[in-house]
Amino acid sequence: MNSVLLLSMPGNGEWIIILAMILIPVFCLVDIFKSVFPNDLTKWAWCAMVVFVPLIGAVLYYWFGTEQKVTSKG
Repeated sequence: MNSVLLLSMPGNGEWIIILAMILIPVFCLVDIFKSVFPNDLTKWAWCAMVVFVPLIGAVLYYWFGTEQKVTSKG
């Protein structure tokens, strides 16, 4: 038997998933660059995590990385 893989343009639901997979890491990177962390290594580690493992890195950043930001005391 010959199996044929049919490739076509994504449908409406698939476009939403593709867009989310692109936009969520981009929003994370913007937030990382705008934020202040205790040291530069922490900032670059989160950037690397979000770039190289986009969705998992973005979720981990919002769970754990946002707690590592430096907040002003005043």
